[in-house]
Amino acid sequence: MQASEGPWWGTTASSLQAEGVAPAADWSRWERDKRVPRSGDGNGLATNHHDDYALLASLGLTHTRLTLEWARLEPEAGRIDGTAFDVYQDILASAKRAGLQVIVTLQHGTLPGWFAEDTPGFRDPHGRDYYWARHVDRCAERFEGLVDMWVPIDDPVGWAIRGHLLGSRPPGVRDPERAAAAVEGALLANHVAWTILSSGNASTMAVFGTPTIFGHGPENDTQRRWWHDLLFGTWISALRDGELHVPGRTPREAPELAGAFDVIGLNHDHPIAIDQQGGVHPYPTEER
Repeated sequence: MQASEGPWWGTTASSLQAEGVAPAADWSRWERDKRVPRSGDGNGLATNHHDDYALLASLGLTHTRLTLEWARLEPEAGRIDGTAFDVYQDILASAKRAGLQVIVTLQHGTLPGWFAEDTPGFRDPHGRDYYWARHVDRCAERFEGLVDMWVPIDDPVGWAIRGHLLGSRPPGVRDPERAAAAVEGALLANHVAWTILSSGNASTMAVFGTPTIFGHGPENDTQRRWWHDLLFGTWISALRDGELHVPGRTPREAPELAGAFDVIGLNHDHPIAIDQQGGVHPYPTEER
């Protein structure tokens, strides 16, 4: 995908939003336990994609970003669902026929339960270098020619924080040490995918969340700085300097990370407020 003058107008959605939860995904257990609302069929992309993409193109949109749900493609470790691959191939082909530039995300919020719950997932080198790498390679080979740009992990730092520090996403853990390991592991997994995808014809993009940080209550510059370093300093130092500086982890040199990816994408998330203890609140504070 070649950069063009002016903005790209398009849509983006996770598989959870577009198709509903995959039965083998970690989010599925949360729905069964009624911790989150049921997602049903999402916005119906799996069945309405022919009409949906034609409509998007008719409105003047030029790009679409969608997610290939790993838990659908590999519901059990080593068991590949060929039908799911066929469905995604049809969806991608629909977008291309409509004239849209197709950006594909390989992990957006959810993961297979066997990977995220039964194993340490991205926190484990074997999880990153074997299971994850195998999945990335499989998708790159199968969908070559239908993808204009790849996004390995949507906001790897935000995913790790929500699931392992704030407990608002699976696995629902509130453990600073484990969260730091998850941040580091997700950034490394993002790079593992880049090394595989960069050998193909499509470009690659790293996507990160960029919430505005406010103070909540008395002055708390120390906590605000800690959150700033976690949300921004981690990936900036990795991609700019080849150094992993994750608060709570021993800094490590990773020169292979410097200069990775063709494009950096920023999700301007909702603002957050940080109190003196480092707790996260809505901003403005009366909002959800």
